[in-house]
Amino acid sequence: MGYVKNLRKVIINSTIAGNTTVIPANQLGLNYGTIKVWQVLLSAAGANVVTVYAGTTSSGDPIILTGNGASVTLQNTEEPWFTAPPGQPLIINTTTTAGVNGTFYYSLA
Repeated sequence: MGYVKNLRKVIINSTIAGNTTVIPANQLGLNYGTIKVWQVLLSAAGANVVTVYAGTTSSGDPIILTGNGASVTLQNTEEPWFTAPPGQPLIINTTTTAGVNGTFYYSLA
């Protein structure tokens, strides 16, 4: 890595279909601080499609978890996997009530 990202982590534990706020907006003050997700670890208790949103705007391609035990690892890279601009929360949307658990590693810039 080119620089220290001062990563934070948030645990994901969703058992609802619909939106869950993962990282609230304005952690560094009103309309200040871009959320950058650098690494994602997710596993599922059943088939589910996870879409990450910056507020109401999709922040990337959906993550498809095909069934119980399905998992995905998005490794830490030089480019963030998902971003949310200042003032926007990072939200996940799940299509079923099958549990989705894991961790997002992120920074605020």
